Amino acid sequence: MITPNDDGINDILNYAALLRKEEPFMQIYNRVGQIVFKGDTNNKFSWDGKSNSKPVATGSYWYIMKWKEPGFSNFTEYSGWILVKNRE
Repeated sequence: MITPNDDGINDILNYAALLRKEEPFMQIYNRVGQIVFKGDTNNKFSWDGKSNSKPVATGSYWYIMKWKEPGFSNFTEYSGWILVKNRE
């Protein structure tokens, strides 16, 4: 769960460790399947609970992450959901 309310506690979802992997991929979707976040080297795979610079609504969001460990050819893949609790 993240609570992006700028109190310094659970404000971001941080997967910057993916930067050390090969072919890292991370996307977060809303309940209707629209992409609200794409992880990349610019944002360092860290999501602040915003989409297009605006806070997303409180609710469940789904993610997909995958990467290759250095020196391996198979992808490691995870998917699941995260709860975002924004001020509303």
